[in-house]
Amino acid sequence: MGAANGALALYEILKEIQSSKINLIKIWPDLFNLPEIFCKLINGLGGMVSAGVNGLFGIFSKIYQFPFGWIGTLKKFVNDILDCISGGRPTNRDIDEAADKLLEVSRRKRSLFNLQGGFPVFTNFLESLKGKGNFKIKGLSISRLVDIIKKASATAKTTVMEIMNLLNPFSPMKNIVARLFVDTIVSLNTTKGPLYVSRLFPNIEIPDSALKGTNRNLAVDLIVPDNIDLSVMNLPTTKMLRSIPIVKEIYGEFDEAALEYTNSTLEFLLTNEHVEELVEFTTTLVGLRK
Repeated sequence: MGAANGALALYEILKEIQSSKINLIKIWPDLFNLPEIFCKLINGLGGMVSAGVNGLFGIFSKIYQFPFGWIGTLKKFVNDILDCISGGRPTNRDIDEAADKLLEVSRRKRSLFNLQGGFPVFTNFLESLKGKGNFKIKGLSISRLVDIIKKASATAKTTVMEIMNLLNPFSPMKNIVARLFVDTIVSLNTTKGPLYVSRLFPNIEIPDSALKGTNRNLAVDLIVPDNIDLSVMNLPTTKMLRSIPIVKEIYGEFDEAALEYTNSTLEFLLTNEHVEELVEFTTTLVGLRK
């Protein structure tokens, strides 16, 4: 398998415990009743590797951890998704193997200790990985999530936006698209921002000449053509961003997403609050406007 698999590691541990006839149910009852526990455990047993099956359980674990006002951590969650798919998407074979192994252990435990009720939560969760259950994490269908992540033909942008679209129980898609756009633009002034953009939109090329300093962040003053019409600097913020190389390409990608998932333009979704954040990017951080 291409990446560490904490699910198979857990299977081996449970199999050893089972052979000793220790009643794991009494020692660790939450393991089979609280999916957030075994999702976190599986991710940890896989060495916190973010690709493959292990990365999938890592994403499940992150959704369980969504705090109130979670949208403030949106970019970090998108990074987790990008880590998972760029390191090697989980395949049907890998997912089925992990689910079947753990289901085998649960069936043996049920028989060994004569548990009439079995492990309905644990079983439904694992069957849902295979598309045969209806388990949801905070209202989000994990079968649908798995289908999106394992689709090898999908672009990074499509995968991310499809998952974002599943998050409506947490926040409307119009808020998510606007927030993610602002976070992406502002990140260009950070060390990891350009890399984040290139992973989310591989078709957008950020030349080395557009990066400066030891932090290697995007320098708008280096990418704005010398012959640019200075009147651009007096345009409303969103229109000005659509005139700057690289930035305008990012804008175009999010505008497409806005139309597809909210039936609105990105400019319409950007409220006054968001525009103020973008103004800060173009003045305080980058110094494009004098």
